[in-house]
Amino acid sequence: MRLVTVSTSTSTVLINGIVVPLDIHRDDFNVNIGISKVSGTPTINVQFTMQNILEQGVSAGNVTWFPITALTSVSTTLAGTLTAPAHAVRFLQPEVGDVRIFVIQAGLA
Repeated sequence: MRLVTVSTSTSTVLINGIVVPLDIHRDDFNVNIGISKVSGTPTINVQFTMQNILEQGVSAGNVTWFPITALTSVSTTLAGTLTAPAHAVRFLQPEVGDVRIFVIQAGLA
């Protein structure tokens, strides 16, 4: 398993988001997502895409993103799971605050 950790600072507003690519070809697709509010009053929205953002000519800005309902408008420490295959997850933070984001995908060493 590979853990991706991202931290935002008090001066960061993530309008375009932080994107974490996933491996859609894992036989047992399972992604655990954790959000830990460190300080401030940020609200995090987590989205996923079914389009391959690593393909030539494709970028995070020109794919369709879908909300992960359980991880929408998160303003406290919370975890959720994505079990349907997706090419990437994106984290949007429209307010200033300190947040730590954790993404771990089963089967990645």
